[in-house]
Amino acid sequence: MRYYYAGGEEERRRVREGVFGVSLQRARFVPGKHGNKIDLDNDTRLFLYQLVGTWGQLLFPKPWKEFRLWYDEHKAKGMKPILDGMISTGWYKKIGEKIWTPWFIKFIRSRGYYNIYTHFDNEGALSVSHRDAGVNYGRSAGPDSHLLDESSLDFNHLNFPPLNGLKWYDFCFKEVVPHRVLTKLHELGHILSSMQKEKPLLLLSISKTPEALTRNLLCHFEVLISGTIY
Repeated sequence: MRYYYAGGEEERRRVREGVFGVSLQRARFVPGKHGNKIDLDNDTRLFLYQLVGTWGQLLFPKPWKEFRLWYDEHKAKGMKPILDGMISTGWYKKIGEKIWTPWFIKFIRSRGYYNIYTHFDNEGALSVSHRDAGVNYGRSAGPDSHLLDESSLDFNHLNFPPLNGLKWYDFCFKEVVPHRVLTKLHELGHILSSMQKEKPLLLLSISKTPEALTRNLLCHFEVLISGTIY
């Protein structure tokens, strides 16, 4: 991450406000039900994805502290990390408080944060799960990725574009493009969470829009303004 922090002030601001960490494991899973298949071109080496890594996850101090305060507040109110349409809800109903991932996923959903992932050829990764027989696997399944090291990858020749040059994906692995003009209604849902942090100016035409739909949009905007997304 030294590359990103060494950039200009705008780049450092983007990291502070929009990125919660770096995953060393390979992206293999989409938690949103009916989400897209993970499909990246061969030229993509870095991208941003909302899902937190299960192992090899580097968490930045500020978002982690924010999560702990958020967690304590929601636990004190008796709330649960339930999100419609998310596989993590099933994990929580089955395992309960033994797993923290559903809580963190709900926190990320409420804040609109993203995680930096790597993408290498031949299922290469900087962190590997050997999936031995135990709690998560009834029998050994073998490594989930090919572990890279200095002999198999020349880190000095990696291309590190600025954050605004990377692709961003939500929990359903649908691409999110910050700072863009929307022309279709279905595109709005993909950026509502990120709007809460970036505080942009949104111009929306509701001419000839049904009243029920307009009221629904206004409800979403009230949530953004109040900052109380559960």
